[in-house]
Amino acid sequence: MRELTAELLVRCDAALIDLAVDESGETVVTLTEKRVVAAWRRADGGELWSSMDQGLTRIDCAGRLVLGAANVPVAATLDLRNGEREALYAGPEEGELVTAFVAGARGRSAWCGAGPGLVRLAEDEKWSWHPLDGGGVASLALAPDGERLAVGGRDGSVRFVRTKDGATDDLVLRGGESALGALAFAQKSLLAGAEDGSLRAWSLPSGRELFALPPGGPALVALAPSPKDGWVACGEPNGGVVLRGLVKGEELARWTPRVAAPLAGLVVVGRERDLLVALGTGVHVIEP
Repeated sequence: MRELTAELLVRCDAALIDLAVDESGETVVTLTEKRVVAAWRRADGGELWSSMDQGLTRIDCAGRLVLGAANVPVAATLDLRNGEREALYAGPEEGELVTAFVAGARGRSAWCGAGPGLVRLAEDEKWSWHPLDGGGVASLALAPDGERLAVGGRDGSVRFVRTKDGATDDLVLRGGESALGALAFAQKSLLAGAEDGSLRAWSLPSGRELFALPPGGPALVALAPSPKDGWVACGEPNGGVVLRGLVKGEELARWTPRVAAPLAGLVVVGRERDLLVALGTGVHVIEP
């Protein structure tokens, strides 16, 4: 097994709780436990801007916007160029706590997993509620074409929702019984990592299972696939990252941080397909 090495790109003044990258892969956006959102150049780690206490707990990038969600279904949009707030997408006055968040295509909407369903937030300040089976929403992933949303349930199932109207597809993927803490699309497949450490992959749109790795290892809290290279990076709660093959799930390489800390984000970026890891107060770069 190959051991990976990493270099520090960004050091923040507080622990990180989320990480996002713009569509070009050249701007890295961080969110700290102090609720400070900041943007950095991926080329050299230079700070572009920072925006104090936006009250956000999750972030994502879409188009020229940074979208962030609070603990309840409310989303704010920030201009990626300067960090200025542009709009507030309001949700229900008394909403469930947000358990997962993803920006819609071009930032015109956002989806929050909240309790037993989804809240869709939109730029016209209209929100909609979409109840789902699955024991509650544990994770979300937006399809590359922006037309479908994969919803990982706390019962280990995956359901698909059309972003156009919130309707649920007939296809339901069944995994184990553990909550799915991470989902990721990889070309014509979907990957799901569970809290019991299991990892599954299905072919789309058929739903045929490609492989299933049994539980027993650390929980999987983040997935970042690189289909062109044939691997997926699997993030563990203590900051460890394991590269596995996309065909069989075999272990290819591993990165173990010198000091264990909560993993806040895992993203593949650029033509080089470097791996960004948000860990503790720093963003690290791994060249797989």
